[in-house]
Amino acid sequence: MSEQNTPEAAEAVLVFVRAEPVKPRDELTYDDAGVPGIYAVQLSPKTEPALIASAALDGFHENVPVEVIDDFTYTVVDESGNTLDERPDHDSYSLSSLCVDVEFHDAIPVPSQ
Repeated sequence: MSEQNTPEAAEAVLVFVRAEPVKPRDELTYDDAGVPGIYAVQLSPKTEPALIASAALDGFHENVPVEVIDDFTYTVVDESGNTLDERPDHDSYSLSSLCVDVEFHDAIPVPSQ
């Protein structure tokens, strides 16, 4: 999903989602073995600050297929490395429309058993 040349993408809010497995790589499903990593998520500039983490996670999950969601922890950080918390009252996928783009940014080391 790449809309980087649109005016909205140029002004987008950039955050990062870190998808880290809670088990060794060889215990993940075949499809999930490629998921671990850090993803750059661009959100609409219209995203309210209190909703950034929730919108980023919605955009991530809509664009990155994860077979067993509970095999990972998901952390959202801003460009300065500050952790952003998801709202506890958030309805999953309700803010997906605020996502402009999701791209794999960097790998993270995942030990095998």
